[in-house]
Amino acid sequence: MSGFAVGSNSRNELHVATGGAADE
Repeated sequence: MSGFAVGSNSRNELHVATGGAADE
């Protein structure tokens, strides 16, 4: 789980729901 603490936890949760690889 790298790059999950890049912004807010809310956004991280969204990334987890979308796939986690949609950071940028």
